[in-house]
Amino acid sequence: MTAPKMGAIAPDILVNGTALAATVLDQLTGVKVRTSLGLTGRATLRFDDIGYAIAAGATFKIGTAVEIQMDGGTSLFTGEVTGIDLQLDQGVPDLVVIADDLSYRMTLGNKVRSYTQMTYADMISKIAGEYGLSASADSTSGQFDYTLQADSDFGFVSELAERVGFDWWVEGKTLKFKKPIASSGPTLTVAEQLRQFSVRGSALHPAATTVTGWAPKTKQPVVGTASSANGAVLPTATLVSGFASVGSLASSAKLTTSAQSPFDQAEADAMAQRSVTAWASSAVTARGTTLANAAIKIGGSVTVAGAGPANGQYFVTEVEHSYSERGFETRFTAGDRRPSGLVDTLTAPKRSSFRRDGLVVGVVTAVGNSEGSPGDVKIKFPGIDDQLSSGWARLVSVGGGNKKGVTFMPEVNDEVIVGFENGDPRRPVIIGALFNGKDAQPAFVMDGSQVGSRQITSRLGHAVEFGDGAAPDKQYISLTLAGGATSVMMSKKEFAATVPAGIPLSITAGSASFKIGNDGSITIQGSKITLKADTDVEISGLNVTTKASVKASTSGTMVEMKANATLDLSASGPATVKGNPVMVN
Repeated sequence: MTAPKMGAIAPDILVNGTALAATVLDQLTGVKVRTSLGLTGRATLRFDDIGYAIAAGATFKIGTAVEIQMDGGTSLFTGEVTGIDLQLDQGVPDLVVIADDLSYRMTLGNKVRSYTQMTYADMISKIAGEYGLSASADSTSGQFDYTLQADSDFGFVSELAERVGFDWWVEGKTLKFKKPIASSGPTLTVAEQLRQFSVRGSALHPAATTVTGWAPKTKQPVVGTASSANGAVLPTATLVSGFASVGSLASSAKLTTSAQSPFDQAEADAMAQRSVTAWASSAVTARGTTLANAAIKIGGSVTVAGAGPANGQYFVTEVEHSYSERGFETRFTAGDRRPSGLVDTLTAPKRSSFRRDGLVVGVVTAVGNSEGSPGDVKIKFPGIDDQLSSGWARLVSVGGGNKKGVTFMPEVNDEVIVGFENGDPRRPVIIGALFNGKDAQPAFVMDGSQVGSRQITSRLGHAVEFGDGAAPDKQYISLTLAGGATSVMMSKKEFAATVPAGIPLSITAGSASFKIGNDGSITIQGSKITLKADTDVEISGLNVTTKASVKASTSGTMVEMKANATLDLSASGPATVKGNPVMVN
């Protein structure tokens, strides 16, 4: 290929801030700059490298800063050298230098980290600063207590933009995170500035989108619905405007999804709006080719004239500036805002920071949320990153409800198994705790090939045990305090309650009570006490005292009073002895 003669229309190329040397510029055969919303911008420089002077030199080392400008100093591209390609055709070397805008840095590796008390715009600013970029981010509603990132920064930024319906791109050294706005752009007239133009419309898209989720704080579903797209991204041309709006083909077609897991009502509304706007904007695709025009920019618009009913404003999503022996042209695409066509390793993210399938092992770091539910738990994920902590996690409970259910809170440093509500890492749920090499489970009994007992054991060792053995004495329910000295055993063989010496025992029912003192004394108290036996009743003791406040009565078919030593009968009033006969010896 013969290098075109460099003229006034040729782009200016700066390397590390200095104009490209004339000896190198003379070998330039082509320049292509492509920028797209949500993708890394790329510049490709092609040289006839006869003698390999450029390839062997140090002009385009890895990381070399490259800027491409239009005549007059308007920047088309700013980036760094990331690749090189030497092609030989019949012995003629063709050198291709690849430079990417600074968003490529965000693709190099993934990160696992969390953001607390931050908006999405705050997160964008933090990420931009880590790469030496400034951030120009429109404000986003909602400050989130906890957001997990488990992807590259490139993928995470793309996902944040998708969730709120924003566009993002890097321009120079600025990371832009913007809500689509119909800004003014150049007017392009067919057969004058506009060499080629085509527009296509399709009505095959749903009329409305509904995004559903759940709000634990209110115990209510969250439903976001949108039926009209953001007008900033829609074309105004009468030929195709109807295809982007709701038509008869889709008047009853609605898309409902719960897969996006909105955190609250505001996020559900934003997701629904973003979805319906994406469908509407993809319904119309326009493409055009003009003479080189630096005013055509992604995130902006162009106004087409001289195209009859296709006249109107179009939102630009992709721009390509191309310089070759044919001249200097600019191509633009308006319409579908979904990223496509990213080359080499800069692929669109396949993982999601807002979706985590499967279960994860965690370690409890805190119990009890002072600003929320006292039953919430915080955990860390040492298998992912030992410094990665979760937001407050809810605890699965058997029969859980309003002030009811089984409550077994894990302790700090307990190992637990964690799932995520609807796959959203912002909503962890502790499913249960795990035994391990250091935290052994309580002992249990095997009865042959079957489990002979099951236990519920507290941290201190208090236990409820269920015996399921074959023998009657192995079938029981026991309640035992730590140490085993105090227990209640109910089995098919016996019922036994055991309390160690010095520990009082008390059974109370209203005003009646049965008490065993810590000195071994027994006190029975009630409004009436009745002792009955089918055979004998025996009361014995060192001293036995019977006392009645009003009357004491002893009766029987035969009554015998006998003293082994002395017998003393006395009364403070009259004493009466009756019998038939009365015998006194």
